[in-house]
This record gives sequence, structure tokens and C-alpha cells, in this order.
Amino acid sequence: MRTAMLCLATIGLAQQAYAQSEVLRTGKLPNGLTYYIYNDGSTPGEAQFYLYQNVGAVNEADNQTGLAHALEHLAFNATDNFPGGVMAFLKANGLTDFEAFTGVDDTRYAVVSDKEPRDGFFLFHIYQDPQSGEISSVSLEGFKGNPHPATDGDGNSLRDCEGIAYRPSSKTLFISGEGDQKVLEYDMNGVPTGKQLDIPAIFSASKIVTNGGFEALTYNPKTHKFWTTTENTLRADGATASPNHPGTVNRLRLQSFNDDLQAGAQYAYKMDAGRQQGFGRYYAMGVPALCALDDGRLIVMERELNIPKAYVGGEAIIKLYLVNPVQVLPISEQQNMEKLPETYFLPKRLLLTFKTRIMPWKLDYANYEGMCLGAKLQDGRQTLLLINDSQASAGEGPYRLKDYLKVVAISFD
Repeated sequence: MRTAMLCLATIGLAQQAYAQSEVLRTGKLPNGLTYYIYNDGSTPGEAQFYLYQNVGAVNEADNQTGLAHALEHLAFNATDNFPGGVMAFLKANGLTDFEAFTGVDDTRYAVVSDKEPRDGFFLFHIYQDPQSGEISSVSLEGFKGNPHPATDGDGNSLRDCEGIAYRPSSKTLFISGEGDQKVLEYDMNGVPTGKQLDIPAIFSASKIVTNGGFEALTYNPKTHKFWTTTENTLRADGATASPNHPGTVNRLRLQSFNDDLQAGAQYAYKMDAGRQQGFGRYYAMGVPALCALDDGRLIVMERELNIPKAYVGGEAIIKLYLVNPVQVLPISEQQNMEKLPETYFLPKRLLLTFKTRIMPWKLDYANYEGMCLGAKLQDGRQTLLLINDSQASAGEGPYRLKDYLKVVAISFD
């Protein structure tokens, strides 16, 4: 059974360049304003205007927090050149839908979905309020995909894309595939570069349980490390949490990779125990996402999903744990996970847990499977963006599932 998977990767706009230069026009007005005109092939006869100023919260001193945001609001008021106010001027010229945003920088996010017939990614602009972290707007830039994908008889990508991570130094994205158990590099147009992570043999496609391969993928530019893991326990490492093995604890291998794409150290991770009874028509428990932090620590998302035959009462339990690989010794491929001493498993600290459910009077169900760093708030907290899997908008009427973005603000000790 194929499941839809949405994962996020953060991309700084300052590190991007438009490869399609033939459709990008640029110039400079007499007043010094540099302009760019780009045809993105979207709605004919409609244009969007963005005015970027090379200032923002990044220029604030510690005692000036919020000043840039205040100036953003003041800019809409009356000025010497716009005595009636900037908003009145915009409306008089036919611009009725407008918004302003102040942030540290502008950020794009890459989203991967295994429902796409081509292996590739969507690019979104996601704006967050610098004080609350709430998402103020989301816009789709487009889909970038492999022009020559390998597909099955139904036209679906054989890669079964699941996880995605951006590497600023090469300005490329890496996408993990559960179908081929590979992590391939793509340029910003969605074309494979021919490079890939050197995956250890223990993670080969023949050694994973069905739908239990690479889903999580993350990269941190300060530590220069990639991290991935399988969603479920490898065949050689014991039983997987399932209706056939109630209460089982998944034992996973967190695998690192260096900037040369070669495999680095591997660490043992033990999930919480799965449910012991009341299994529904669909049950899944595993690690769908990782997020690498600047200090070398990792955030691990544990997800347990159970959907009854009647759907009502279905739930998804999400737990975010913080782990630090330097606290334990690495393991080898030859070590037996079932006989591994407890001292080898990563200690984990719970950051957050929440549950979403399908109920007759309320549908807040969301199967979150993707995660990446969002904006850093003015009070110092770090936000995480979580994205869910709606199973391609499965369901009917009021119970039709939707795609959601969830913002989580966390303070790290």
C-alpha cells in the first residue's frame, strides 16, 4: 500500500539563483530601484508585486527587538510623498490585496510528496510572524521534477519519495526514496545530479519491512552532516510494532553522512512501546521525520497511527524527542539490536506530545510526517514546522482530510 508523504526542507532565498534566466528580466530605474520580472507560467493576466528591502530584524541590536516590525506597520501610514496613506494609494491603483512581512530573511520551503508521478519537489514561500511564529501566508512557487523518471505501470515514481533536505553549499536538494532505499541529489530544477549518499548495505531494499524504509532525512550546514533512519525496525533487527506484534518496541539505526556523502557514525534509537490492543483497519508506528540542530543534537518525531474500521475514533499520536549522539557510543552493522546493552541506546528527552482524532463532532485528525526548522522568534525560541499527510485528501464530505502546517515553538536548554 502506497501512502502519501509530505516532508519539508528549509531553503534560504539568498542562496538561490534562477536557472531559467531566459524568462527573468532585470533592470534598474532612475531612482536606483532594481526590478526583476519573472514569468512563472501561472494565472494568465494576473501579476504579483513584491517589494523587498535589504533590511529587517537581522539588523536589530538586542535592545531594538521589534523595531523593524513596527516600521513595517508605520510604512502603511501617511508620509510626505503619500499624504493620504500608502494603502489608499495602492487601492486607487487597483491593488486591493496586499500584505507586509518583516523577518530575518525570506525563506522558501521544499516539500516532497510520494503521490507525484515524477520524483521531485514543490517550492513554497511560507511567512511567519516574528513574534508569535504564526503562519501569515503561504504561496506555491511550483513543482520541480525529474524530466525522465522511472515509473511503474500506473505512472507512479518507483522512487516513492519520502524525505527531503537542502544543502546550501551545493545549492542542491537530497531526496530519500522508500522504493529504492536511496538518497539522491537534485538540482533546483528537480533534475538528478547523478550523486547520492553512500548507503550502508544493511539499509538495502531487501532488508526493510514493507513501507518501513527511508522516510526521515535532514541536513545541518553547521555540523555538515546528513541524518536518516528507517521508519520501522530492519528485518535483521527484530520484530516491528504492528497488530501481529502488540506492544513491540521499534529499534532503529540513526545513520549519519558527511559532506563527502560517505557514511559516518551510526547510533541505536529505541522508540516507545506500541499499543497492545484495539488495532484498527490501518495501524502504523515509526519515525517519519528527523531535524538536525546546529549543536549536533537531533529532534526525532515518533508517530503512532490507528484507524478503526468505522474511521470514527481514529487517532494519530505525535511525540517529539530530543537526542544527543555524543552521549552514547556508535554501533556497527554487525551488532545485534535485540541483544544490544541499554547503554548503547540514545537517551531521549520529550519536548512535546499531542494527539489528533477523527470524531463525529470534530475532525482535527492530521497524520504529521514531515518536520523542519522554521523562523527563530524575537524571544529566542526556535519554531518547527510540521506538515501532515492527508492521503491525497482521502475521505468524503466533512470527513475529507486536508493538508496542514503546524507551528511548534520550543526553547532548548
